[in-house]
Amino acid sequence: MIIPTLWNEPGHHFKDIKLIKTILLMLNTEERDMLSKELLPFKTTIPYSKPQFEYRYTNYITSITNDLYKGFKNWLYDEKNGSRRKLLDRDLCSEEGPIGCFITLLLRNCIKHKFIHLDDFIVVNKHCRKELLKNTTITSLDLRLQYKIKDGHKSINGLSNTILISLD
Repeated sequence: MIIPTLWNEPGHHFKDIKLIKTILLMLNTEERDMLSKELLPFKTTIPYSKPQFEYRYTNYITSITNDLYKGFKNWLYDEKNGSRRKLLDRDLCSEEGPIGCFITLLLRNCIKHKFIHLDDFIVVNKHCRKELLKNTTITSLDLRLQYKIKDGHKSINGLSNTILISLD
């Protein structure tokens, strides 16, 4: 049995397709179904192997960065056999898009978030925002709002139940 290297702060390792595949392999049936629906327009399927891991790697992740988005996009390119079909950010990041669904699942499964650095995803995707606000262990939140989003304040409303030390 090969056990992947575990990082509680994956950082730039999120760009690695192998790490994205590892996270995808750990999704339960309900989560796989949810993400599979979002991947239909991209004609991509989630990898599946048996036996499933006996541990949940996502339980140990304490930080999420924008590299997660880049890694997921790299995985989509790889699944298309290297085809560089233009994947539009609006398709990937829309409220119904696969990256929002993937980040939501990761936020739901991570038990002890400390640091989250994401662009507009949490603002755009109400499910991401909901999972973020449920988490009370976040100490640092860095939201890079690149676009004019009229409801940008919704990302930080409700953070009073956290132990937030830093908000950028």
